[in-house]
Amino acid sequence: MADATLLHNDMIDASSELLNIMDDETGTGALVFGTSPTFTTSILTPKITNTGALINIQGAASYGITFNDDSADADLRIKTDTNANFILVDASGNALFIGDGGTTNYTKFDTTGAQTFAGSAMPIAEVSFRAQDADLPATSPAALTGVGDANGKFQTLNFDPNIDENADFSFKMPGNYEAGTNVVIELVWMSADTTASHEAVFTADYWAVADSEDLDSATLSGSPVSGTFTDSTTAGARNTHSLTLISPTIAPEDVVNIRLTRDADNVADDCVNDGQILQVNVQFYVNS
Repeated sequence: MADATLLHNDMIDASSELLNIMDDETGTGALVFGTSPTFTTSILTPKITNTGALINIQGAASYGITFNDDSADADLRIKTDTNANFILVDASGNALFIGDGGTTNYTKFDTTGAQTFAGSAMPIAEVSFRAQDADLPATSPAALTGVGDANGKFQTLNFDPNIDENADFSFKMPGNYEAGTNVVIELVWMSADTTASHEAVFTADYWAVADSEDLDSATLSGSPVSGTFTDSTTAGARNTHSLTLISPTIAPEDVVNIRLTRDADNVADDCVNDGQILQVNVQFYVNS
């Protein structure tokens, strides 16, 4: 006991005083002030734990960040209280996912900065046509007519209230179209009919042709979609309604033709004036 030094409680009543009488050490000792300490359990606030190669930083009971150095799990994972992979860098380090970790609904970034989408993360693209962009078939075409006054003149496609008339709109589907997803055809139209609850019935069908396929042999699907649309009670007021092609057989890069028809002899069509289409917008999901 000759080399022992006795300390009174009032000599070490602060951590700084304890530090002054301790040597710097490393390793796993119970009292460590040096570099590279090893914690055998965890730091509680914020909760930091080390399990194998995983380091978890957790701010609450069910969300936080997981770093992984060399195990087979994700290199980086940020969790929410309901999503275990809200932000995920995959084990190979070549992709970052925001959403559900690359399962169903997510945005993905690769090492080149390229961005792709899946599920509910996919944006909607749109191709717009004016009335004068239509191709009018030889049989029962809608009539292209100019309307307007000193405030501006524009074209409309006029669909007769008594005869089924048609108009075609053609475009090339972009290469990033998500094949098999719905295609929405939005009609912007008006009528001079002012009777409350009067309706016009429009249908839409399509054909799609890939490279090396014969355009002359293309035929409509034969399964048109139909919509019964209520006109405004104000003459010339704009209406906007949509028809949806459900999972059409259309592939990226296909040439697509949309045929619009007014089903004038349908009993539900009681709009007594022309249905005048100002614009047609084709909307679809893209994955990049």
